[in-house]
Amino acid sequence: MPLCNYSKMANKKDDITTMSGRIRYARNAAGKNQDAMAKVLNVSPVAYGHYERGRNEMSLTGLVKFCSVTETRPEWVLCGLEPIFTYDSDKKHPLFKVLREIEDEDLTTIYRLIKPTIEEYTTQRTPNKKDAEDFEHGRPKE
Repeated sequence: MPLCNYSKMANKKDDITTMSGRIRYARNAAGKNQDAMAKVLNVSPVAYGHYERGRNEMSLTGLVKFCSVTETRPEWVLCGLEPIFTYDSDKKHPLFKVLREIEDEDLTTIYRLIKPTIEEYTTQRTPNKKDAEDFEHGRPKE
């Protein structure tokens, strides 16, 4: 029985709406090829390819190893629940490689340009779990 419900992949590369797509995305983000990942998980390259095509599911042990190597969170790989990367890996994300090469002055400009969008996004997000539960059960906010 699968650990989480997910739809099978329909030949779309890096379609992170499916578990198989998230597996492919995480592997690519970690800079690994399928053969290297198969070796880490101690499976054949064909078996690993089946994970990325949604034909087979990883064992729990395989999932733990996969998440450790790709520095992704198991709940994201299984069900798509964000955040994607573990806390320690945030600074290893491919975007940070690009940002490290940008001059400080340009980074300041980029930050100034995206700050309003970030603030708008964070104010639109669901508050916290307790607020959501209170709303769901019709309890007044204290």
